[in-house]
Amino acid sequence: MPTTVTTPTTSELIANGVTNPSNPYEARFAGTFSQSNLLTLDLFTDEDGNNSIWLAAEPAAEQTETPTIDPVAAGDTTISGTAEPDSTVTVTIGNEQPVTAVADAQGNWTAEVPEVSQGETVTVVAEADGKDPSEPVTVSVAGLTVAAPTASISGNETDGYPVIGKATPHAAIEITNAQGDVVGSGTTDSDGNYRIVIAPDRVAPEENLNVTAIVTAGGQDYRSGATPVVVPADTQENQTETPSIDPVNAGDQTISGTAEPNANVVVTVSGEEPVTVVANDQGDWTANVPEVSEGETVTVVATVGDKEPSTPVSVIVSGISVSAPTASITGNQRDGYPVAGRTTANADIEITNAQGEVVGSGTADGDGNYRIVIAPDQVAPEENLNVAAIVTAGGKDYRSANTPITVPEDNQTGIPTIDPVTAGDDTISGTAEPGSTVTITNGDKDPVVVEADEEGNWTAEVPEVSEGDTITVVAETDGKDPSAQSQ
Repeated sequence: MPTTVTTPTTSELIANGVTNPSNPYEARFAGTFSQSNLLTLDLFTDEDGNNSIWLAAEPAAEQTETPTIDPVAAGDTTISGTAEPDSTVTVTIGNEQPVTAVADAQGNWTAEVPEVSQGETVTVVAEADGKDPSEPVTVSVAGLTVAAPTASISGNETDGYPVIGKATPHAAIEITNAQGDVVGSGTTDSDGNYRIVIAPDRVAPEENLNVTAIVTAGGQDYRSGATPVVVPADTQENQTETPSIDPVNAGDQTISGTAEPNANVVVTVSGEEPVTVVANDQGDWTANVPEVSEGETVTVVATVGDKEPSTPVSVIVSGISVSAPTASITGNQRDGYPVAGRTTANADIEITNAQGEVVGSGTADGDGNYRIVIAPDQVAPEENLNVAAIVTAGGKDYRSANTPITVPEDNQTGIPTIDPVTAGDDTISGTAEPGSTVTITNGDKDPVVVEADEEGNWTAEVPEVSEGDTITVVAETDGKDPSAQSQ
């Protein structure tokens, strides 16, 4: 039926037969509306049968907290992170069908997904009952850095040359000569151990070889750096078995491996003073050394009793790979923009804009969590930013890939302006968002409220101002947060 939508006054309610009107007068209306957000109806009927109603819009739903995503690397088939407890988490990889999971009571969630590939994007949105969906969070799938294998070689021209060592579990191992020809290959077991015997006719005594580990993940092969070995000369009788070295990475201060049980093991790092340790009854050994750097060479020789020293084994210290951090951003131009996420424990975090300028920085805690608030004057709404983690090891900085984030669209009313004010003035004017409500305050005096016109101009009648008075102006537009203050 035709209706007139008005705000009824008390006098109108009384004139239409309401004896004790409330403000507003509440009544129930039975009917069907095409809009779902019309909740409360204040209804009266005048003596001519006309209906007037006052409609109250449904308040905006609270938004679900922004989730986080743990670092994602090529080959992963599970993705995890945190979200608002008990919320439903939707995970989308590229253009694949979304996968949903439910966060537990502590807010942890895990989703089973098809194997991911380097460069794919993972987007996560959380939604709690009765709330709007969260802001989406997106990370890029990182590639893999495969540590160089340990490798030692022994044998002779009669029986062949066993190469043994350790690498990533289930990695393919390739042994190549100086020309790049593959002279031996195999695969590590579930503990990363391997043993490959090179046929005597494939190599010559004292020939230089390289050992490489290869991991296939997300449809792509990732190769380690090469570990050099030298085919031994004819084996001496009574020689100590060749030891092995576990992978060594920049920043390490312990080096370990295996040797003949109870052997004396001499560890030398790039010309530093050697460190000597003793292998235990199972042949395991560990040496404490000064912090090593990428590219340094670690050489190990073992000797047992009256045996000849073993063939030396050398490995090159590898760099480290830092996973891209998870990152989500919230906030506004009044309070700043908190960026939160997770990364390598104790890593430095840098947030940069498109020009590479640092707009925020901080450090992850011992569990890898971080929270950095970007000052409002450092960024603009909807500006694209990058978040990177930095780990210093062996005197060198290692940066992760960037995680992109976008500054949220601001829901804050624009900051108003005030025209110059002089002692004795009893009107104050300025500009604000068109149609906004402008509140003018002079010290402890009662505020004056006016509305900006369609062009954004406003003028307020105020008590006469004095020199030294502080005039504060705040604007607020329907559906937005109040502006920051102007003075």
